[in-house]
Amino acid sequence: MRTRKFTVLFFAVASVAYLTSCGGHSFQTDSKTGVVYQFIKHDESGAKGSDSDIAKVVLAYSTKTKSGKDSDLFDSHKRGGDSTGVIPLRLKKTFYGCLEQGILMMSPGDSALFQINADSLYLKFFHAPADKLPPGVHGSIYTFRIRLKSFMNTKDMMEEQNKQRNKYMQQLMARKATEAPAIAAYLTSHHYENVKPTEDSIFLLEDKKGNGKAIKDGDSIVVRYRGTLLNDTVFDPGVAPYRLLYSENAQVIKGWIKVLGQMSQGEKAKVLIPSAMAYGPRGGGLIPPFSPLLFNMEVLSVKSNK
Repeated sequence: MRTRKFTVLFFAVASVAYLTSCGGHSFQTDSKTGVVYQFIKHDESGAKGSDSDIAKVVLAYSTKTKSGKDSDLFDSHKRGGDSTGVIPLRLKKTFYGCLEQGILMMSPGDSALFQINADSLYLKFFHAPADKLPPGVHGSIYTFRIRLKSFMNTKDMMEEQNKQRNKYMQQLMARKATEAPAIAAYLTSHHYENVKPTEDSIFLLEDKKGNGKAIKDGDSIVVRYRGTLLNDTVFDPGVAPYRLLYSENAQVIKGWIKVLGQMSQGEKAKVLIPSAMAYGPRGGGLIPPFSPLLFNMEVLSVKSNK
């Protein structure tokens, strides 16, 4: 099974284009900051933030296509935000007329639209090379829709992140504690009580030996497989056979390296691989953290490269 890379999105921005008037009001330009804005809901007497604060916002953004249609580019409800769509945004000024300055005009509970120059956004905020801007950026205006939840200073933000991190670690450890009992319950309920684990805690549940070449380091092999969780959830149907160059550094989970190193061409096996030899505490996709995995594997071919 191929190693999967899972990345964490640290920051995202987004908008929904509203280029026509809203509620009878049109866009205005703030003479001091150059921000082009339109308030949807605004409390003029509400608390304001400072450029050293972090804003917690729900946002989305879009642009106009050449045909004049709105093209939605991002929505924090769908990607990047927490369960309520909220993301943090530092409010330090990045360029004249930037989104951060626009948010500093708002109060918690406000919602507004901002028109932002896409060239400036990419060049001065994202620090993209001038000759490598994405197609359609040059000369474009992005319209951001912002709902401001709150302002936080850096200290409070760090404290909140630490609380969230501690809560997550507690949940993670609770999940880890369930792995061994889950494996034991599976072995019992499926009548594998007498199967002993290897020194790597891998269980070879079923094995039909092949009569072909044994897999050695450096061999090119082809494997047919299917991966499931202990509850029979299929996380990888293995639609096509997987080809790899077998070695200790092969780009597969450690459990596969250990299992394949004991197999030969034509061999079929059903194995239970603990999370420590699979995706561990990170999980990914349909695989929760600390999940033991089941694989049905068949070695279709083994070719020596020596």
